[in-house]
Amino acid sequence: MAIHIRQLIMDGSIKSVTFWLDGDSVAIDTVAPHAFSSKLPEGKHQVYAVATDNNKGRQQSSTATFNT
Repeated sequence: MAIHIRQLIMDGSIKSVTFWLDGDSVAIDTVAPHAFSSKLPEGKHQVYAVATDNNKGRQQSSTATFNT
Protein backbone atom coordinates (compact mmCIF):
# COMPACT_ATOMS: atom_id res chain seq x y z
CA MET A 1 0.00 0.00 0.00
CA ALA A 2 1.30 3.47 -0.83
CA ILE A 3 -0.12 6.73 0.54
CA HIS A 4 0.64 10.07 -1.10
CA ILE A 5 -0.21 13.53 0.22
CA ARG A 6 -0.98 16.56 -1.91
CA GLN A 7 -0.16 20.05 -0.63
CA LEU A 8 -2.54 21.24 2.06
CA ILE A 9 -3.41 24.93 2.39
CA MET A 10 -1.20 26.28 5.17
CA ASP A 11 0.36 29.61 6.16
CA GLY A 12 3.91 28.42 5.49
CA SER A 13 5.68 25.67 3.58
CA ILE A 14 5.33 22.06 4.70
CA LYS A 15 8.27 21.00 6.85
CA SER A 16 7.08 17.46 7.64
CA VAL A 17 4.14 15.10 7.29
CA THR A 18 3.39 12.48 9.93
CA PHE A 19 1.36 9.49 8.72
CA TRP A 20 -0.96 7.73 11.16
CA LEU A 21 -2.24 4.20 10.56
CA ASP A 22 -4.77 2.55 12.88
CA GLY A 23 -3.98 5.09 15.63
CA ASP A 24 -0.19 4.74 15.47
CA SER A 25 2.37 7.12 13.99
CA VAL A 26 4.02 5.00 11.27
CA ALA A 27 6.14 7.44 9.25
CA ILE A 28 7.44 11.01 9.19
CA ASP A 29 8.42 12.38 5.79
CA THR A 30 10.33 15.65 5.37
CA VAL A 31 10.86 15.52 1.60
CA ALA A 32 8.14 16.35 -0.97
CA PRO A 33 6.27 14.62 -2.44
CA HIS A 34 5.26 13.32 0.99
CA ALA A 35 4.44 9.60 1.00
CA PHE A 36 4.92 6.30 2.77
CA SER A 37 4.54 2.63 1.87
CA SER A 38 3.73 -0.34 4.04
CA LYS A 39 2.69 -3.98 3.84
CA LEU A 40 -0.50 -4.45 5.81
CA PRO A 41 -2.27 -7.48 7.18
CA GLU A 42 -5.70 -8.25 5.80
CA GLY A 43 -8.48 -6.31 7.42
CA LYS A 44 -9.98 -2.86 7.88
CA HIS A 45 -7.57 0.06 8.34
CA GLN A 46 -7.70 3.82 8.90
CA VAL A 47 -5.08 6.32 7.78
CA TYR A 48 -4.63 10.08 8.06
CA ALA A 49 -1.76 12.55 7.89
CA VAL A 50 -0.73 15.60 9.90
CA ALA A 51 1.30 18.26 8.10
CA THR A 52 3.49 20.69 10.05
CA ASP A 53 4.67 23.87 8.37
CA ASN A 54 7.76 26.01 8.95
CA ASN A 55 5.70 28.29 11.26
CA LYS A 56 4.79 25.26 13.45
CA GLY A 57 1.22 25.34 12.17
CA ARG A 58 -0.42 21.92 11.90
CA GLN A 59 -3.23 20.61 9.71
CA GLN A 60 -4.77 17.14 9.79
CA SER A 61 -6.22 15.41 6.74
CA SER A 62 -9.51 13.61 6.83
CA THR A 63 -9.36 9.95 7.83
CA ALA A 64 -9.58 7.35 5.07
CA THR A 65 -10.93 3.89 5.90
CA PHE A 66 -10.13 0.96 3.62
CA ASN A 67 -9.89 -2.84 3.53
CA THR A 68 -6.90 -4.92 2.44
